[in-house]
Amino acid sequence: MKFFSNHSTAPKSFYGLFLLGLAAVLFELIVIGYDRYLPYSEQNKTRSGRCIYQVFQDEFCIGTAFFEQPQSAPTILKALGMAAGKSRACEEKNVPCDRAINLKGQHPWITIDKISGTYLLTAGKRIDLNLADQADLMAVPGIGPRLADRIVAYRNSKGSFSSIQELDRIKGIGQKKQTNLVPYLYVSHSD
Repeated sequence: MKFFSNHSTAPKSFYGLFLLGLAAVLFELIVIGYDRYLPYSEQNKTRSGRCIYQVFQDEFCIGTAFFEQPQSAPTILKALGMAAGKSRACEEKNVPCDRAINLKGQHPWITIDKISGTYLLTAGKRIDLNLADQADLMAVPGIGPRLADRIVAYRNSKGSFSSIQELDRIKGIGQKKQTNLVPYLYVSHSD
């Protein structure tokens, strides 16, 4: 009776898995593009920056662009591969950071809105306390619906926040809670 040993097939199995993994990496480099792995590639430059913009066409997200400085709508659209023709009535004024550009059908209207708090936090950004609504605030760890309501009500009655320290005037926010919220929130001084 002859017995087969698994010892001779183990290195062959490992070698086969190694070759399969190497083939997958090479396939990704060829098909998806090697420039995503280069530290100074144009694609990587657009994935980080101080300003984030989302572009929507009829409620469908076309893409997201990152810049170091505020940019005009035509520049943002061009970065996403879209033509900003005259029919879009794009102004050359810079759009404030962290905004959504909404394109409606074939009409020449563009509206500028805030980006959702959930998306901003996911992208590693902070939420502007002077623009945030209840849903935005509830995306912040430690803020539930009642506290979000109190923050919005305070802002509506007293006006825009002038500093993040004003949060301690709201019931339910002590020094410790305020310290925990600072990494997620900021106060804009101009819009």
